[in-house]
Amino acid sequence: MPEPVKDIDLAEKVAILKTVKVFAETDQDVLVNIAKVLTEEHHPKDSLIIKKGDPGESMYIIVDGAVRVHDGGYTFVVLRNRNVFGEYALLDTKPRSADVTTLRRTRLWKLNQDVFYKVMMNHIQIMRGILRVLIRRSRNHNVLEEELVQQKKSIEAQNEEITTINSSLELKNAIIEEKNYQIQDSILYAKHIQTAMVPTLEDVKSALPNSFIFWQPKDIVSGDFYWYAKTVPRPIYEETQTFEGIQKIFKGFDTEKVIITAVDCTGHGVPGAFMSMLGANALNRIVELEGITEPDLVLHHLHKSVQNALRQRTSENRDGMDMALCVIDKEQRTVAFSGAKSPLFYIQNNELHQIKGGMMPIGGHHWEDHERMFAKHTIKVDQPTVFYIFSDGYRDQFGGPREKKFMLKQFKELLLEIHLLPFDEQHDILEKKLNDWRGYIPQTDDVIVIGFKID
Repeated sequence: MPEPVKDIDLAEKVAILKTVKVFAETDQDVLVNIAKVLTEEHHPKDSLIIKKGDPGESMYIIVDGAVRVHDGGYTFVVLRNRNVFGEYALLDTKPRSADVTTLRRTRLWKLNQDVFYKVMMNHIQIMRGILRVLIRRSRNHNVLEEELVQQKKSIEAQNEEITTINSSLELKNAIIEEKNYQIQDSILYAKHIQTAMVPTLEDVKSALPNSFIFWQPKDIVSGDFYWYAKTVPRPIYEETQTFEGIQKIFKGFDTEKVIITAVDCTGHGVPGAFMSMLGANALNRIVELEGITEPDLVLHHLHKSVQNALRQRTSENRDGMDMALCVIDKEQRTVAFSGAKSPLFYIQNNELHQIKGGMMPIGGHHWEDHERMFAKHTIKVDQPTVFYIFSDGYRDQFGGPREKKFMLKQFKELLLEIHLLPFDEQHDILEKKLNDWRGYIPQTDDVIVIGFKID
């Protein structure tokens, strides 16, 4: 059985972790936390560490020994001390493409995917480091493109050197193609991170079987995201003044709640994805660790968290989020809503009702001289009711015969038309309608629409 690493200098572990591509831009103190959760394994010669076709779930660092990466009798590479293999398995569980076998007695450090996720959820610096790698690669790409432009000018001015320059141009194109591949690979890596941060649709369906989530990013990664949590009943105490001081009197248990939100972050693509990771991490802390479940208070604490994380009180940063958040109490049959610029739609008796979100976003401004508060609205569900929360991407999509926006009015009419259908069917209709509407026009923005009802 693996045992926690104890007998190796922590500095050495951190130094080796620094050589791993995914951790190249990660801060020293975060690497220390990762190093502390490494486990150690000992394997005799000819041990099969990784079997081709098995799902990826761990990264390995060779402390002492050697392994070969192979497919049958063909050896791709031999790895020795301080080499790393399996690092992409931290975020991608697709089947392994080769076998890994020890060449002699080998001591390994192992980092499991589940353990890495727990560390990453508490250290947003890991995500920042990965995004810094993406930005560095993008800058290198721009430099290479500028070099290519200069080469083309040289071809026009120096015809006598055209053969030589064409050869150089082909080389530059090959380099740029490789860099484009690396950037695309890195963005796909970021998508794995973002996908890991949001709850699975199966988790949402387990709490809200009558629901759908239509999530269609504009790019590979998205600035829109959804988030979900299911709370456990918590004890309720009331503070009472007595002769012995303030005493807490037990008053029973709070009811179980389901929380779901649709969030639209500043921008899309990699910048929007970074904001979405910041938001998801903060929501996990606010709801699951601090136990805050009132929708207006969740938004209030999230606003402060974003402002602090982006230093918006002392910088010019204006990034933020629009969002609609619902807290569902099945026992009390209520839905409590708070919004930051995003509304809630709900349909009863074939009539659509709208509750507007507050006028201010989450984050984005620093000149306020008072705490930013958000309104809370509670809907008593005493008749069949369907709820919808969403970003502005659907209604802002250009398309149709006149290449105009879809607009909110048409979006409301569409929801009224489909709200009595099964939720999976609603999802498919929304997806088809959007793609038919835009036709050949590129998607304007990230899109998310969430529909649900209480059983």
